[in-house]
Amino acid sequence: MLRPTTPPGRWSILALAVFALLLATFALTVAAGQRGGEEFFDNLWLTVPFLGAYLAAVAAFSLAATAMIG
Repeated sequence: MLRPTTPPGRWSILALAVFALLLATFALTVAAGQRGGEEFFDNLWLTVPFLGAYLAAVAAFSLAATAMIG
């Protein structure tokens, strides 16, 4: 099994876990009945986990790329 040996590689795994957690939070919030409005920021209960998941995914990708290059 491949394991990251550099600090950016380890951080990328953590960011990936945060991504999965936030995406699951978003899905559970939608399943609980929350719905969006006209604009993206109309329902912060949906917006915050979704934006957090997006940022965590970008961070995971960037850190993994840094770990592979460096």
